[in-house]
Amino acid sequence: MLRDCYEDPRLVGNIITYNAAAGLLLEGCHDIVVSANQFEENQDAVRCLDGYNLCMSGNNLDDHLRHGVVIENTYGSIVSNNMIEECNGTAIILDRDCYGITIAGSAAHPLSAGGLCP
Repeated sequence: MLRDCYEDPRLVGNIITYNAAAGLLLEGCHDIVVSANQFEENQDAVRCLDGYNLCMSGNNLDDHLRHGVVIENTYGSIVSNNMIEECNGTAIILDRDCYGITIAGSAAHPLSAGGLCP
């Protein structure tokens, strides 16, 4: 978990598996980079709450027990070029006052398990 990291938190090149909650929980962080990570069999892969400027790209999210990416009350962010596979819930959720977020080029499989929930 990263909480109140106001200056440039980075998570690059990690394997994060088998967490009973979120694989990565970001609370109140600013100017965040999450890139080239493997998330597998967590409850949710990534949860970003009350932050801004999340840049999430090139990650592999596989076999999560709930959701892939959950972004709440966050703005000015980009989620692109991620592989989101076999989540039991929704691939990407935007909730509670999100704006200025671009989601592009991420593959979610299967879409019948939820896809994108804006």
